[in-house]
Amino acid sequence: MAQFPRLIFYRALVRNRAQLTYNGVGPWLEGSAPAPPKVAASADLQAQLKLQNEAAQALREQRHRLGALRSIGLKQSRSSPMAR
Repeated sequence: MAQFPRLIFYRALVRNRAQLTYNGVGPWLEGSAPAPPKVAASADLQAQLKLQNEAAQALREQRHRLGALRSIGLKQSRSSPMAR
């Protein structure tokens, strides 16, 4: 039987003071758009967002190395239920 390390969870509170959106920050991180005003106004926020983006990319690459399915070229579609 597999054994797992003991996991410890901690409670946290997150306050989204900048109220940013993925659609607003994503193009800036990709280099295809200027920074949203709240991001442009804070060097600390810019550094934090870039660090978080680097971590997300590293985690994505690791998942792919370990066999995660890739969805390159696949578009997500929204389906609607159909009744007969």
